[in-house]
Amino acid sequence: MDSSISGMPWCRYYLINSGNAENQEAEMPVFVIMAWRFDEHRYDDAWRYFEQHLEMEGFPRKSVVNKLLVGYAETLDSHLLERAFGLVEQAFEKGKQTLFEKVTLIYLAHALARCSQPVPASAILRKLIRMEEYPPVTAWSAVLAYMSLSSSGAYLAAELILEIGYLFQDNRIDPRKKGNAPLIAVKPNTLAISVAIAGCLMSGTTRIAEQLLDMMPRIGVKTDATLLILMAHIYERNGRREELKKLKRHIDEAHDLDDTQFRQYYNCLLNCHLKFGDLDSASRMVLEMLRKAKEANTSLAAATLRFEPANSYSSKNVNNTTEISTFNKDGSQPGSFMSFEDFSRDRNFI
Repeated sequence: MDSSISGMPWCRYYLINSGNAENQEAEMPVFVIMAWRFDEHRYDDAWRYFEQHLEMEGFPRKSVVNKLLVGYAETLDSHLLERAFGLVEQAFEKGKQTLFEKVTLIYLAHALARCSQPVPASAILRKLIRMEEYPPVTAWSAVLAYMSLSSSGAYLAAELILEIGYLFQDNRIDPRKKGNAPLIAVKPNTLAISVAIAGCLMSGTTRIAEQLLDMMPRIGVKTDATLLILMAHIYERNGRREELKKLKRHIDEAHDLDDTQFRQYYNCLLNCHLKFGDLDSASRMVLEMLRKAKEANTSLAAATLRFEPANSYSSKNVNNTTEISTFNKDGSQPGSFMSFEDFSRDRNFI
């Protein structure tokens, strides 16, 4: 194709080179006009021609359908996203689910969750799993992160993890079999569960969060420092004092907990003692913490006295902090929505 027209949408090129564009438009296939309207971002017109094509000839070709979904998702417009989801629902009802690319549906779910539509976002993830087009955990946990910002979304996110986790309970899936690799990629991990539990804590839906905690050992998910503290908050909210006390051993043995996280755990335990009216246990715990703090301060003072002559670092350097930029390297805000082109190139999402 000539370089002067190589950047022109193919449907417009066809019209211009077919004589009078206005006269020729009536003779053009509907899906061509629809694509033209779409290239011009005339989304309402494109949808009207889509419905016309659907009524006359059924669903358009696969490439056109996916282009429509991607374009609507990129707008982050709630009305257009509802149309896109309705299209997906209609296609599945008619057994046309093969029209959709896996990455397109993942991207649409991401956009729906981003626009506070957790119900259709979770529905699309479920459809992908039923199709055995398993989205990797990095992709669906990103969707869950946005879903968990609302109370209803946090509950749906926890439900979804429970459904996916059920597939892996009691070693049902053999990770050594190569054929199971796509399914293993969807398995919930520590980050996904932490995201869902944090959402449950913010929204107050802590009962279902405890079901996630009960599921973890059955699917082999390990805890990290963040998850340990989230567990402590869930047990404290639900009044599970014995479980909270059992967690103490893991807290004391963890090497990556900072002072703030230690305080959070012991605050949870203290609150639980007080909820049960157990002032004796609460008093003993406070006295033990004071004793440990005194021992720590004594040890720190001795270490400082011992090493201070050899310390060449100034307090000014030690107290310096790194300023965290609120913009990405390319100058965009971190909250900006990833384009489909970037999304589809990111192997974490596909």
